[in-house]
Amino acid sequence: NRLDNFLFNFLLMENSILGELIDRHYYLPQTLFPNFISSRSLKIAASPLRLERNFDIHAFTEDKVQYFKIDYPEKNYTADNELIWNKILDSAKNECDIIVFPEMLGNPEMTAFVQGKIEGLKKDDAELAAKIPSMIILPSFWEKRRNTVTILDKNGNLLCRQAKQNPFRAESGGHG
Repeated sequence: NRLDNFLFNFLLMENSILGELIDRHYYLPQTLFPNFISSRSLKIAASPLRLERNFDIHAFTEDKVQYFKIDYPEKNYTADNELIWNKILDSAKNECDIIVFPEMLGNPEMTAFVQGKIEGLKKDDAELAAKIPSMIILPSFWEKRRNTVTILDKNGNLLCRQAKQNPFRAESGGHG
């Protein structure tokens, strides 16, 4: 037996630069993907969302740690949220189990918007609502110096919300 056969999901964290970050593990219920038991496969939709990013990146250093800041010059949340919702509907029509969106293209209003749309769809079109992907990984967005990602289930329930941070040491040229 080789050691590399056992090293799956291995995470190395340097405690001196993590600050107040806490490592949490989220375990998904086996019932989350009901079709998996019979099909032994998952259908995943990945959407690029748009061809160009709608934010600016600014790097800065604080206490010998290099961070970055994201600015969203155009706060057109309504159009972005509708675009996300339409992609979720497309994935439902194609009977996908999971839909994944890219980093940094979300906004602070997106989660509530999608949850409201799912509730409305349940009332207006129960058949299509039943086909909403079991897991919706929304685009992350910049909030409180962190890249925040939200994961919902098909009913709009919050499965996980993670504030991610990747600080780099300034003395090593910005590399980990």
